Amino acid sequence: MSAYRFHSVCFVLGILFMTTLARPAVGDDEVTFKSVPAEHAVNMMTLSEDGKDLILAHKKANRISVWDVATGRHMHDVEIDEPHFLLSRRQYVFVLNSAKATLTPLSKSRDYKASRPFALEIGNPYFIAAPGGRFYKGQMLITGGREGSRRVVRVDTLRRSVQEVFQAVYMSIATVDYAGKNVIVQSEFSHSTPSSRFYAYNDFANPEKRKTISQGGSARGEYAWFYSVRQPAFWLSNDSLLAGKDLKRLTGGELIIGDEAVDLFYIINNGKLTAHRYDKRLTETGSRSIGTVHHHRKYRGQGIGKSSYQFSRPLAVTQKGRLQIYVHDARNGKVYRASTTSFSLRPPRTVASGGDATTHANKPKADDLGALAKVKPQAMEVGAMKKRFADAIVHVKIAGAYRRGMVVGARGYVLTRASGIDADTIQPTVNYKLPVGQRTIAMKGRGQIVHIDPTADIVLLKVDVTGELPTVSFAYEPELQKNTTLHIIGTGDGEPIESKIAQTDKRITSRQLFTVAPALPQETGGGPAFDANGQVLGMILHRDGPADETLIVPVAQLHQFLGHAVAKDDPSRSN
Repeated sequence: MSAYRFHSVCFVLGILFMTTLARPAVGDDEVTFKSVPAEHAVNMMTLSEDGKDLILAHKKANRISVWDVATGRHMHDVEIDEPHFLLSRRQYVFVLNSAKATLTPLSKSRDYKASRPFALEIGNPYFIAAPGGRFYKGQMLITGGREGSRRVVRVDTLRRSVQEVFQAVYMSIATVDYAGKNVIVQSEFSHSTPSSRFYAYNDFANPEKRKTISQGGSARGEYAWFYSVRQPAFWLSNDSLLAGKDLKRLTGGELIIGDEAVDLFYIINNGKLTAHRYDKRLTETGSRSIGTVHHHRKYRGQGIGKSSYQFSRPLAVTQKGRLQIYVHDARNGKVYRASTTSFSLRPPRTVASGGDATTHANKPKADDLGALAKVKPQAMEVGAMKKRFADAIVHVKIAGAYRRGMVVGARGYVLTRASGIDADTIQPTVNYKLPVGQRTIAMKGRGQIVHIDPTADIVLLKVDVTGELPTVSFAYEPELQKNTTLHIIGTGDGEPIESKIAQTDKRITSRQLFTVAPALPQETGGGPAFDANGQVLGMILHRDGPADETLIVPVAQLHQFLGHAVAKDDPSRSN
């Protein structure tokens, strides 16, 4: 199996290095890959099904290592004999030992403690496939044997049973789609006319019911092994997206990666990363440039190997407004990680002259946006600042994760970060405090998109409120000076946070930002940063800059954005 498996090695770094030779300045930031500092060589990787843990297999070291996806931090190692293949389903990671022909479940809820292994009764098992998510009912298919004599067994992890269900001469693996509707038996790549046969998953284990639904194929070697993520109608290969029972090729790229958490897939091609929806048009929802691959060796290789692809396929997952991408270089046993702001599920809107786009007809008038009113600067104590503006800081919930926002209009207009907000499928919930007499009442409401600029990562939301909310106040034409102290309030019962301007002109692709140090907590993103006068100097963006700094959108850009948001026929609109 070893020679078969590594006959054509995964060669992702060659692809990523070549993309740095032609980097367009597109998207809202740059995607940079860095090596995951694993102690031992990696032969395979997978993600826990909740997308929170990265699990790396170190076959020669007889262990797996577990890493936190959000932070990139190494959590712990688990000793296990020769982990050859990994599959995550529900709270378990199933580890295949090819030499001993065993399948061992590791429980995520018990820090990946091993349960009693299954004896597979099949020689040289090397591949596991099973439906995903809510479609997984405890059964999986395991392919084994050697070229010219392949076998497939079905393992029922709930009943602890193992049953041989299929034999074939010319096959490589049996793959199950995400929804558990189809089994695709993929042929040997050494065979002169490779093809793939479709069977109904529920009938596959029963020879009397099992019938070939269809047979798809291609010229020899056109497709590597392929798989489905979330969408059973589409199949991903190393460089192709396929669909239908004839495996029609819909699109291609140097590298194609399916997101494990949202219905998007990504293409790396010609120096950029693009995000696409699984629809008839494969709609592009955004693009970003590919940055330098840290610690890379300057290979110029052949791309992803055909027969090693399923062992080394890249991974992507969107969690809490961040997209994490992992690629595996089987040649040197390393894994490379990139972390970037998540892509929207919606395509970019028609761009206006200011670079932003309207997505909602309920535009405000200038008088509706109290944050734009000119206020004479006057020094303010931090305690007074918190008392005055704490209720003008709101919490915006998007896909289970929270970020800050600031009230810019008393009638429910809220400004925050745009990333991850999708009017079609991911609408934000805004938690705010409504003043009633001498007290406030905690409220929440659905945030409607009024105006959005995906490139600048800014969105204006409108929440229906029954009264008036306190608003922040924007500074006018401030001079950004290094070491100026900024105050961040709205952090619950804790004390306000102080940070100083570190860089006054930080450019991220086409955006001009500034940074503060020390870095601010991630949960402050989308909220305001105040100067000593209690006026907003900028909106906290994220921590994609230097590790010890946080990026801030200057208030001048917030002024410009809200200027475009104001209804064009508003007679009170300032010139």
